[in-house]
Amino acid sequence: MSKKIKLHQIKIVVPHSSIRLQLITGFLVPIIFIIIIGVVSYQKSYEGLTQNYEKSALTAIDMTANSLDASMQTISSVTLELAQDKTVNVYALGGYKSDVSKRKQAATAIQNNMNVKETSSKMIAGIHIIPVEGTNVITTQRLGTSEMSSLESMQTVILCTAVRHFPVAASKES
Repeated sequence: MSKKIKLHQIKIVVPHSSIRLQLITGFLVPIIFIIIIGVVSYQKSYEGLTQNYEKSALTAIDMTANSLDASMQTISSVTLELAQDKTVNVYALGGYKSDVSKRKQAATAIQNNMNVKETSSKMIAGIHIIPVEGTNVITTQRLGTSEMSSLESMQTVILCTAVRHFPVAASKES
């Protein structure tokens, strides 16, 4: 019987973990899951915020472009109205050089028309009519000597442009 071992006498030795190891494991498992949840949440919120930012930026760009388009339409409309005004054409191309009273009347009428157009739109900060040499510049702003000299230096370029924009009036006057 000595060789026979009774089953109930055999003890399987299982390494007992210490309380310390069990406490550390008990705290680390939830911490690891919290870290995993935090990383996943961070990635999802990062993607969502990035998409929202991109969408907001595109919306802002679209709104800015629409605002600029509206501004340019207003400015183009006023420019076209002035370009088609016969009084402005004749004055700008020097048609009233010989008649001082008509030139002054035309300048006053143009100035009043330009003032109305400027005050009717917040988009327009100033309107300038730069005629050929020998006729005064008409503007809705006050110009100092430095601005006037820069306008006079650009007169040749502007005159060439005016002839391209006002070919009918230029051909009638010549």
